[in-house]
Amino acid sequence: LENQRLPDKYLSSSSQLNNSTGPYLARLKEQRDSKAWCSTGPNEWLEVFLGKQYTLTHVALQSIGGGVDVSELKVQYEKTKDGTNWTKYSKEIDGKEISKVLRFNFPSAGFLMKEAFIPSFQAVKVRFYLTETRVQCIKMELYSYDAGCSQPHGVENRTVVPDEQLTASSTEVSDKYKQDYFWPNKGRLNHDEEGASSWGPYKHPVHLFEGIWFQVDLREETEVTCIATQGRPTHIQWPTKYQIAYSSEGNDWKYFEYNNGVKEYDANSDQHMAGTNWLVPSIYGRFFRVYITQCNFACRLRMELYGRRDSSN
Repeated sequence: LENQRLPDKYLSSSSQLNNSTGPYLARLKEQRDSKAWCSTGPNEWLEVFLGKQYTLTHVALQSIGGGVDVSELKVQYEKTKDGTNWTKYSKEIDGKEISKVLRFNFPSAGFLMKEAFIPSFQAVKVRFYLTETRVQCIKMELYSYDAGCSQPHGVENRTVVPDEQLTASSTEVSDKYKQDYFWPNKGRLNHDEEGASSWGPYKHPVHLFEGIWFQVDLREETEVTCIATQGRPTHIQWPTKYQIAYSSEGNDWKYFEYNNGVKEYDANSDQHMAGTNWLVPSIYGRFFRVYITQCNFACRLRMELYGRRDSSN
């Protein structure tokens, strides 16, 4: 927010006090106009569209002074950009989900307070709800968890991971689609070249999603800390759930497990937005497979792997 990487149009609100207190001013250390977003009263909200999915860990507010500082905030977030599935930032008490309240107590104007989201959450949009019956103003910043996910292993880049290093369990072929239409080399994150623009497996009429996998060969032992997936950009077709397996030799496969069972990840909710999942702890191998277990209409995949590459370890 502070460095303007999120444009003004990505900030919106349910109200604003006047023309010089718009939501685009809700940035840490903002100096334009009134230098902050201000509401008209209680139960108003400020929304930030992040452009893609991030794991949010903290929020920082800066005191404005003059009796308009926020003392409490409630939070809701949305994992997709359609804005129809808002989730409360909450905790469970006696079997009920209760909204968590972030509290701020500023000693002086200009003072900065940073509050952690515990637990952190993945979001494309996030809303901050005011709770008090008075005019309140906000200057803020959001912080996200990287965990090595800024270092792609090159699936998206054909010069780093050539076509022959991408393979799959099958490819859909029919009279309608030529042989290479859905080939694995289309399964690269953000791939949008002419054709299917994604990998598409054969769908068995009985076994459906059983045994459907997409494989990346990174040529050497590599750490993977997270994975990003997309669907087919021109159609409402995308994976909704998947599992991950990895191998050092190509014949010693292990599934990523959680609580003594194979971990099944939530994937995507539309065909455009990249859905990111973190692997905690990270995994090591040369070969990595995404086993798709559920899809929306048809299984279509584009993806990237992230982490550190260090052959000495």
